[in-house]
Amino acid sequence: MNTLSREDILFQAATRFVCYPLSRVQTIQQSGVLGQGAESGIFQVVLKVASKPPCSGTAAHNDDENDLKTAKQNRIVSVLKKINFSSFWKGFDAHLLAILIRLSKIAPRIRSVIFSKLNNSIYLPIIFDPLFTYPFEMARVKLASDTSPQNRNVIQVLSKVINNTGLAGLFRGYHLHILGIALHQVAYFTGYSLLGSIVPVKKDSFMGALVVSNIASTFSSLFTYPIVTIMRRLQLEAAEDEQKTSSQGTIQTAKNIIQKEGVAALYSGFPLLVCHSTLAPLTLMFLDMAYDYISKKFK
Repeated sequence: MNTLSREDILFQAATRFVCYPLSRVQTIQQSGVLGQGAESGIFQVVLKVASKPPCSGTAAHNDDENDLKTAKQNRIVSVLKKINFSSFWKGFDAHLLAILIRLSKIAPRIRSVIFSKLNNSIYLPIIFDPLFTYPFEMARVKLASDTSPQNRNVIQVLSKVINNTGLAGLFRGYHLHILGIALHQVAYFTGYSLLGSIVPVKKDSFMGALVVSNIASTFSSLFTYPIVTIMRRLQLEAAEDEQKTSSQGTIQTAKNIIQKEGVAALYSGFPLLVCHSTLAPLTLMFLDMAYDYISKKFK
């Protein structure tokens, strides 16, 4: 079993950190917490995330006509002070935990021990391995979709889910997660094979492989994104602050989304997902190049 170096783990974490603001805005749109229409647009979501809660006792600033330059600088500083930059990484703690668990290969190790006779199965990793990261991804979705100024961490969210629905609530929507992974792999490799035979890509060409891979990923996401949207809604229902006496199933959740928000709501945030899937490998490549340059420079 291949083990990752500390540099690889650091690059993965740094890449996710850089791209996480896109992921958070996409999650807010996909979760539908702001409704549909103008209020759920990308610009409006960014403003909602970036805005700090109003503080009492803030004095008004009067521009001095004799010093317009200073007044303009003061306004810029005032605007920057009102931006809550850290809120763009709300839920990153849960995301980072899921990444570290995935990179640690703990799931394959346990799987190889428990199911030693099924090590050659291609379906078992898809079904078994996400069990270790799914609860943390649920916590990330809850934290990332929460636009309130309230600060909560992954432990608080997981505790709330267990109190509301028991341990089973941590895996609400898990069947859709498995279905999405399986469908994504089939669609991705099918699209990649077709594009590879149509689009001429030079051997060892990173950009060519990136373009083909990104197109294939976008193609596969067209099939899986509605499934993920329904799964996100089920996750949020399990993590709601107020305990419900009854919960909705998969079909009822899908019906509610279509009836109340329209079919287009199943693809809310999809453009940002495409941007994220493009930015992530480019960021990883840049970090790797920067590390090699610094290593050679100060060797």
